Amino acid sequence: MQYGLAFRYALDRTGGSGSVLLMTLCEMIPIIGTVATLGYRAEVAIALLDDSDELRRHPRFDFNKFGEYLQLGVWPFLMQLLLAICMVIPMLASMFGGMAIGAAINDPMLGMFMAFAGYMVSYLLFIALAVTMTFHSELVGRFDFGGGLRFTFQFLATVGGTAIVAAIIYSFLSFFVIIVGLLCCFVGIYPAIVVIQMAAQHLMVQLHIEYQERGGEPIPIEAPMPRRRRRSYEEDYDDDEDEDERDRDERYERKKRDRYDEDDRDRWDDDREDKRRRDDRDRY
Repeated sequence: MQYGLAFRYALDRTGGSGSVLLMTLCEMIPIIGTVATLGYRAEVAIALLDDSDELRRHPRFDFNKFGEYLQLGVWPFLMQLLLAICMVIPMLASMFGGMAIGAAINDPMLGMFMAFAGYMVSYLLFIALAVTMTFHSELVGRFDFGGGLRFTFQFLATVGGTAIVAAIIYSFLSFFVIIVGLLCCFVGIYPAIVVIQMAAQHLMVQLHIEYQERGGEPIPIEAPMPRRRRRSYEEDYDDDEDEDERDRDERYERKKRDRYDEDDRDRWDDDREDKRRRDDRDRY
């Protein structure tokens, strides 16, 4: 796991600081801002999966694509909302159940301990479900509760141990990022939170790649991507990076083509040629 890269990739790229500041401003918009940033993070996840060799290349946050971010982010947001509503019941039941048991046996301390333990188990279960099922929704681009649940079980069975270790280290590093944000006259806490969110997305991409390498079934990427995908957001990078970007694009095309069976490769070539002609027509 590349923890250092996860926490710095959003800032290392060209215009990274501006993207983080724009995301910070977007997060301040109630509800809609959260949905939009979820959509942007979905685009980043797919871009990083395309660049699985380096895990760096991703688009900048662009307010001109705000509507498209909303379209991408609405399904992850609804998934998180449904899971939060569903987990309220076991959380409250564990808390009141523990206190009721403590009152019944006349041992308030034991009751408080049981209530706290039950609450923590419910909370950790919610986190495990929310992270994996939200990631699934970001890639498939729709609300698929059953598919997200199946992916969660397969994911945890395949890389659950690695995910737990990654979560512990991520929490430890996030604490220091928060401290740095607080030291910047407290205002820095807001961009620090954005950096932490982007780091979580990067680590989830790394875990998904490891999950696939261990034989896990990959999530089908069906989300409708915003404009300027791959070559189309070439202008997001400096001129001296264009050649490296073209090489990465060619690797991506070869990798995607290899996923098709022999019988489908002719169709893939035809589709690719049609897309090229449409892009040329739109350009002129």
